Formats: sequence, structure tokens, C-alpha cells
Amino acid sequence: MKKVLSLFVSSILMSIFTTSCQQQIVQSEASAQHDSDSSVSESASEIAEPPKDPVTMSQKKCSKTPEGVAGLPYAHGKVFATLDEYLAHLQQLSAIDLPYWREVRPGVYEQVVHMPEATTPKTATREELLAMYCFDSE
Repeated sequence: MKKVLSLFVSSILMSIFTTSCQQQIVQSEASAQHDSDSSVSESASEIAEPPKDPVTMSQKKCSKTPEGVAGLPYAHGKVFATLDEYLAHLQQLSAIDLPYWREVRPGVYEQVVHMPEATTPKTATREELLAMYCFDSE
């Protein structure tokens, strides 16, 4: 009889403990959701314009050095003397699914991505790429 009573008490205590834990989880989730909602509304009010394409955003971070252009997207710390050198670097990185620019006809390039359904096709002239990546016009 003592074993049965002990099991019964243990079962009740386990039930109370489980219920208490569940209530704490629900309260924590509700609190986290409230915090998330308020931070989202604060963040949304701070955003002046929609997010930009990573290439577009980073083109303003490139800088000219005596050796060439630094701070280019996917450059991995390298400095490039010419646009052609940089485009060749991007093409090598395409082996690990990074985008690159391919010349489709003289002076016109298209951005090649491995998930074309994820973005709209982009094309640019050589002059646009030179300006986009901070290289001097030829």
C-alpha cells in the first residue's frame, strides 16, 4: 500500500511540476513574442528605405588604394588593379556558388547566379561595372 501511495504522490507532484513548467514556458514565449513585436515595430519605423541588393550595398564600401580597389564584395581582403582581374576572381568563386558577371556580348555583362529563380536577372555595361566597383573608366 505504501508503494501505491508513494507512486500516487509522485505522480501528482510530477503533474504539478509539469504544469508549472508548461506555464513558465507559455509565459516566456508570450514575453519573447511581445519583445519581438515591439522591436520589429521599432526597427520598421527606423527603416527609411527597403533593403538593397548586397552588391549594391557594398559598392559604396569599395575604396581606391595605390595598389587598386579594395573592399569589393567577395574580395576576401584582396585588392584588384583592374575590373578584369576582379571579374576573373568572381568567376573562380562561382565554384562555391557565389554570383559573378559574364560577358554576353562586347561591353555587356549579365550576373550569373546559381539560383536564378531567387533574383531578377541583372545586366550591366562595362562602364556601369567600372563605376559600380570603383574602378577608373577606361
